[in-house]
Amino acid sequence: FTSTLGAGTIGLSNFLSRMREVSKETTAARIALKNVSSSAQEFADSQKWLLDVSKRYGVGINTLTSGFAKFKSAADNAGMSLSDQKEIFEAVSRASVAYALSAEDQRGIFIALQQMMSKGKVMAEELRLQMAERMPVALQAMAAASNTTVAGLDALMKKGKVLSSEVLPE
Repeated sequence: FTSTLGAGTIGLSNFLSRMREVSKETTAARIALKNVSSSAQEFADSQKWLLDVSKRYGVGINTLTSGFAKFKSAADNAGMSLSDQKEIFEAVSRASVAYALSAEDQRGIFIALQQMMSKGKVMAEELRLQMAERMPVALQAMAAASNTTVAGLDALMKKGKVLSSEVLPE
């Protein structure tokens, strides 16, 4: 009886520790989203939209919120409209589910998107090493959005001519 009670206490302790960790992640993600929102209304609308995306595709809300906040910050600086931001982010979330990507792989893809927006250009490093490695269709989709072949896309990226604000909405 004593060993069962001890194991139960350890299990409860681990559960409570994980709950505190999730609570911290949730708070951090919400603060990040609030900080990149232009108004309280935009913040509330984005939270509602992210919750809907989370439910629709089964992606963790904290992963989505954190990823979207970072992507939004970079996309806002690039002058991309909020509707384009949401469309891109939802399409990537949907593809992540279609490829059964882990939360870690999803985070990696969101980071790649953020970096593409921050740089203003799609670079081979983010596209090939961060996105396409996790989501094989990314390279072909980017080539199609650029109205070229994969080889043509490579040539354009080497010249720095694939602008993220133009090609990502496609």
